[in-house]
Amino acid sequence: MDKKLDIFRRELVDVQGVPLFWSIAEEWSQVESFEARPDDLLISTYPKSGTTWISEILDLIYNNGDVEKCKQNAIYKRVPFMEMIIPGLDNGVEDLKKKQSPRLVKTHLPVQLLPSSFWKNNCKMVYVARNAKDVAVSYYYFYQMAKLHPEPGTWEEFLDKFMTGKVSFGAWYDHVKGWWEKRNDYRILYLFYEDMKEDPKREIQKLLKFLDKDLPEETVDKIIYYSSFDVMKQNPFTNYTTVAGVRMDHSISPFMRKVAVLFYILTSNKREFLLPGFDVFMFQILGPCKTLEARCEAAVASALWSLVVDCGGSFTANNTPKNASMKPDSISMQWERNWEKKRNGFILSPSSNEKWKPQTEVWTVEAAAHLSQA
Repeated sequence: MDKKLDIFRRELVDVQGVPLFWSIAEEWSQVESFEARPDDLLISTYPKSGTTWISEILDLIYNNGDVEKCKQNAIYKRVPFMEMIIPGLDNGVEDLKKKQSPRLVKTHLPVQLLPSSFWKNNCKMVYVARNAKDVAVSYYYFYQMAKLHPEPGTWEEFLDKFMTGKVSFGAWYDHVKGWWEKRNDYRILYLFYEDMKEDPKREIQKLLKFLDKDLPEETVDKIIYYSSFDVMKQNPFTNYTTVAGVRMDHSISPFMRKVAVLFYILTSNKREFLLPGFDVFMFQILGPCKTLEARCEAAVASALWSLVVDCGGSFTANNTPKNASMKPDSISMQWERNWEKKRNGFILSPSSNEKWKPQTEVWTVEAAAHLSQA
């Protein structure tokens, strides 16, 4: 067997209770002893949570919106992946040693595995969390095209691994919660993917304030444009098409893809990708962390209300009952608790919030991920 091919599709290896790529595990001493610099900015995310997006935004900020400077190299060279070590191919630790300060440093490590030098040097850190449903779907496609991962198996098999934390970098919940709990003790700006999508200018202003940096409004607008999905998808310096096909097979799935979790009535003729049991799972794990639940899942909760389609004339998003508010105050926190499993779908029962109690007391809906590929 070709030795180059032998490095791919190997099983994950446990490092202090967290599944990691075999190559990272073998060279863990390099990662653990990484020397952070006081002016490093750490970019931390769970995989498929907007890592490349926030990296491009921050690199544009660091270069004062100079797009040509940002096109001098691919994003994974401008913002090295610290723990990514593949024999003969990559070594994030060594790449970062060669970088001049100030450095942008990317990691997917859960908070407990972060090299201690980041804490000792009180480095600034930016964390981005994304709702687990979109992450799961995006991660499944990424597993298929990025060959350092083990074989993903079927969707049902992968989803089971995702929900039990048996995917690379461990459980989504442990990751987002671990960093959330550290945010007030260190210089951590905790952002949400859904907020960035809703109002990128607002979130970029948060970044500028956090970095003690001031940029003209026209530069901020320029950053918004060049970090938009459509522009980044066509940019070879951000879309990972410069990575060798032996490592990433873009014919299976592009690195950048639009994935949104939507909800449809059972009889909807939309192409559906079912998430069986996922809502029960989310309710169980998010219960102890209500604030994080409200932020990470707010977009999904809103989607449930606004994207229900009419199947029999009883209710549509565009024909809201007069005594129902269009965006219920409590839905972000209450919707999970109002799901009851029934047959192949779910029942959505009205919450105790009388402000949005609709004329139709129950709708039968199916939780599904509608996948669109740009």
